[in-house]
Amino acid sequence: HNSAMSIQQHTDPFYDSAKARANQIHRTIAVFSAARAWPKISSTENGYLVEELQRVPNENLLGSQVILRPVNATEINVLSHQCKCRAQNNDWSRIFLFFSQELALNEKQDEISKILVEQVSDTFFAGIVVLGLEMDKSSAARSQIPGGPTSRFALLPVGVHRNGFVTNCVFEAGCCVMNNSTIHQTYFGKNSVMLNCGTVSHSSL
Repeated sequence: HNSAMSIQQHTDPFYDSAKARANQIHRTIAVFSAARAWPKISSTENGYLVEELQRVPNENLLGSQVILRPVNATEINVLSHQCKCRAQNNDWSRIFLFFSQELALNEKQDEISKILVEQVSDTFFAGIVVLGLEMDKSSAARSQIPGGPTSRFALLPVGVHRNGFVTNCVFEAGCCVMNNSTIHQTYFGKNSVMLNCGTVSHSSL
């Protein structure tokens, strides 16, 4: 009996880790699939026609109610000019924002634009890109990787900054991805950090 308990105690952490990884894979697939299935946005002389906010499918996999939607005309302008980002062929129709529904309902357009300026800059986008936004009410709290002043990552900015080429990626709110050359088909979880890399790719997402 004691031996069996010992084995269980030994294997539980591995089981929990595998379960957490499986849940994260399901979450990533749900988010990316929702973005891929989104109807293509048409452009007019007045700008982009964007869909109303819609909830990501498979909420049970996502853990909480979240919003996934394409960037709107105001946000495209902010990303292009203030954030100095570019989209391949100037096609922003597959660039999405991703945030909790509860926070989204309380945010005004000017606040979302401010958060974009804080958390996204100088990056070239292509394909489907999902940008998670850290929407903590405190600007200081949402602009740095958590961990306090003693953390070696404490001074890093939250978000996606100064990357040469990003295609088919999901960035969760609270990550830091900065100064990389090429990023292809990669998922970045909350509090993950990737700095100063050349080419980063995954065979499938």
